[in-house]
Amino acid sequence: MTKHSTNGQSSIPAAPWDALTAWNGPIMAVFGQAGEAYAKGCIEWQQELARFIGERLGEDQRAQQSFSKCRSFSDVANVQQSWALTAAKAYAEGASNLTQIMSRCAQQGITPLSDAGSKPPNGGK
Repeated sequence: MTKHSTNGQSSIPAAPWDALTAWNGPIMAVFGQAGEAYAKGCIEWQQELARFIGERLGEDQRAQQSFSKCRSFSDVANVQQSWALTAAKAYAEGASNLTQIMSRCAQQGITPLSDAGSKPPNGGK
């Protein structure tokens, strides 16, 4: 609910707007740092996915070549077991790498305002 002044003047004090204006620089610095960390994290994430996919495609191709050389059911079982173990290890490492990227991105993108210059310029005046 707004208060209306009987003398035609606004009853909203200017001080809150002055404080917001004074904090604009530090707040924008924090947003800028978060945006930069996010962009770097996205690039690193995409690079890790491309690396992982390339590695898995190569392993799958090697497994197919090994299957073509199998002479018995035992050979097939050994190739399949080796492929499955390698794939499970790769997926676990890939998930760990993506988690580390996400964690690093979050840590670099979140800087407390006190670390980014919490005192407004001119003491907020």
